[in-house]
Amino acid sequence: MEEIKMNPFNPKTMTNNPLNNPDHPLHIKTYQDFLADVNNPVVMPTLYIGGKPFLEREHFRVEIHQYTGKHDEFTIIVSDEVVDDFYGFLMRQSRLLLGEQFLLNFHQYGKVIQSFQGIVTHVSNKKNGDSGTGDLYITASAPSILLENGKNSRSFEKMTVEQIIAEVCKNYPPEAKVKVIGGLNTKNSLDYTVQYNESDYAFLTRLANRLGEYFYYDGKQLIFGNRAQKQITLSEGDDLAEVSFDLKIQNQNFTQYVYDEAFGDVFTHNADNTFTPPKDNPILGTAIQLAKKTFTQKSSHYSSNFTMGDEDSDARYKVPLYKEKLQHMMWVKGKSRNPLLKSGSLADMYDINGKAMEIYRILEITHHLDGDTYWNEFVGIPDIFVSPYVDENAFAKCEDQPAIVKDNNDPQGLGRVRVQFIWQRPTNEYSPWIRVVQPHGGSGKGFYFIPEIDEEVMVSFENQNAERPYVIGSHYNGKSKSGYHTAGNDKKVIHTRSGTKIILNDADGSVFIEDPSGNTYLMDGQGNINVNAPKNMTFTAGENVNISAGKNIITNAGQDMNIGVGNNMSTNVGNDHSVQITNNHTFNSNDYQQNVKGNKTIDVGGSLEESTSETTHRAKSGDILMQSAGVAQVLGKIDAKVNKG
Repeated sequence: MEEIKMNPFNPKTMTNNPLNNPDHPLHIKTYQDFLADVNNPVVMPTLYIGGKPFLEREHFRVEIHQYTGKHDEFTIIVSDEVVDDFYGFLMRQSRLLLGEQFLLNFHQYGKVIQSFQGIVTHVSNKKNGDSGTGDLYITASAPSILLENGKNSRSFEKMTVEQIIAEVCKNYPPEAKVKVIGGLNTKNSLDYTVQYNESDYAFLTRLANRLGEYFYYDGKQLIFGNRAQKQITLSEGDDLAEVSFDLKIQNQNFTQYVYDEAFGDVFTHNADNTFTPPKDNPILGTAIQLAKKTFTQKSSHYSSNFTMGDEDSDARYKVPLYKEKLQHMMWVKGKSRNPLLKSGSLADMYDINGKAMEIYRILEITHHLDGDTYWNEFVGIPDIFVSPYVDENAFAKCEDQPAIVKDNNDPQGLGRVRVQFIWQRPTNEYSPWIRVVQPHGGSGKGFYFIPEIDEEVMVSFENQNAERPYVIGSHYNGKSKSGYHTAGNDKKVIHTRSGTKIILNDADGSVFIEDPSGNTYLMDGQGNINVNAPKNMTFTAGENVNISAGKNIITNAGQDMNIGVGNNMSTNVGNDHSVQITNNHTFNSNDYQQNVKGNKTIDVGGSLEESTSETTHRAKSGDILMQSAGVAQVLGKIDAKVNKG
């Protein structure tokens, strides 16, 4: 190891012994000596790339950017000649650093006080054209960069935040796995969560923002949750070099309207009736009270970005987050010389007089190290548990797209279906129960056409929210054709899966109705109606049945015909009435009366026998002629008389 050349008369490098003491000669400390010196306050780095010491004999500058909800970056700036040969090809050695493991340690007082692990993702060579030399920027990203796996789409149904994170990270190496540490603002399972065309990191960041959670890298592990890091004291006149506080006020009064489709009703949530924990920071607490006093008008807004089918319950959780967002009215920015500070730390600040300036959570920090000079710049807020980046509109945005119906037996009878999008097929995931747009609807009425299982439908999304799909129509495709195409687009058809159909044909103006048994009803468009039933046909009327024909009525029965009349029956024939009976004709009645205006002729091929209790034949005018081909007899049991009267 090369010894650091230092001024031997610099008291920082001298021992406590006189220079001329033969038992304790002057000793020039090596770099390793300074690293191990428990009294050394200087922040000193050690760097490893690919598991091996790197630049251990060279001077380099360090810039480290730590964020919340964004990839941390660690940059080393060194002369390019240190890594790449001046006479060699461009970036011949430095380009090979890409993808290597990166470890940067900060040492102070004889121990490692902070470590930053990552992967080299960027190498930049900025040259001076006149000299041919320049600086090499070697940048590593936190292991969270491995979660940038390209666009990915999937859904999670009835899973907790921890379960979702575990599912997302299950195939990643240990350094890229996200740890749920500390409390979560969301403890219940989420009914339906969608990752759509976004990397795993973008999804988890958006999920954190939507739920008001902190998501950051502490230098060693990725953390999801509101657990803060160690509390660090910063004091003016010591390690707090510069600090500024920004305080504002904004309207805190609002009313949120939520439509819950399960109840078919609108629910109202007011800020005044929504509980949020009191703020520990008295400065922020004063700002909140003054904001309420200043802004007296209450805003009102409607949001559809809640869990579908359980909107009111979801709003009871998310409305407080919106209230917390409005209460983020204080920020602190500063510079310090304390190397222990990092993203997630709690900075306990004191002014030059030793008075408390309250505690702030560090959201972002940039570390600078150049030689023996270290400083950092930070941004913080007084709220420890709810992220200031909370965004109730941080949902996956989705365009209209086709899907396949997988279930249509809605347990609540609301005419909903479950569908499977193309991107859900690899994991066999489904949507929740989603509504179907109908031409008409209402309580106990409407147009009730629910798509069949395995049919293709077109799905849209409320406000483009991927977690709020609904069916807007059905599709034909190459595998599922209608079978009713005509060149003139003549047919309009309703055809169910059983074979029941209604065909409206504009080519001939006909209407055809058919069921699977073969029952048909045809209005042929030419003034004719043809009704056919392979078996039985029944007509039932609560009152009257009127049948009217401009010309003829023909009734044919293949076997028997029965006519039953509960009261009177009248038959009016405008001209002739003919009844033909092949075999017997039986007529039964109480009284029987025939009125013939003209002549009556009875022609009996066989015998005529009439039996009555009493018979009277009277000719109102003219004669009575009784004639037989044989003997004519008039018999009376007592007597027989023929009188002139």
